[in-house]
Amino acid sequence: MQYIAEREDGILIIQLQESVLNQQMTDDLRKVLFGGLRDNHRATILDFGDVTYAASLPLSILFAIGEQLRDYGRRLLLVGVPEIVRQALQFQYSTQPFEYCSDRLEALQALQTV
Repeated sequence: MQYIAEREDGILIIQLQESVLNQQMTDDLRKVLFGGLRDNHRATILDFGDVTYAASLPLSILFAIGEQLRDYGRRLLLVGVPEIVRQALQFQYSTQPFEYCSDRLEALQALQTV
């Protein structure tokens, strides 16, 4: 899985550089998201960037990791999520362990309010 990771003010920012999140990428997704927890970041911003489609397994991993991050008091903000991916997440899971933001600036502002 191709991505760029940045760290800013205790926030891990991950920008995905793939058009499709498929099953083979689930381990990479898990490792990079848990990296924020291991490195004690207070929040993680996951920028979907160029993603246009995500298979169900990466979405279920994303949901499970979101719940674990929330249990540890961390926030997971999803940025630029394509509508079809958002609908799939909302259809599969009635509660959402992450927040949706339209862009990185909105996500950073949301983190300043809490």
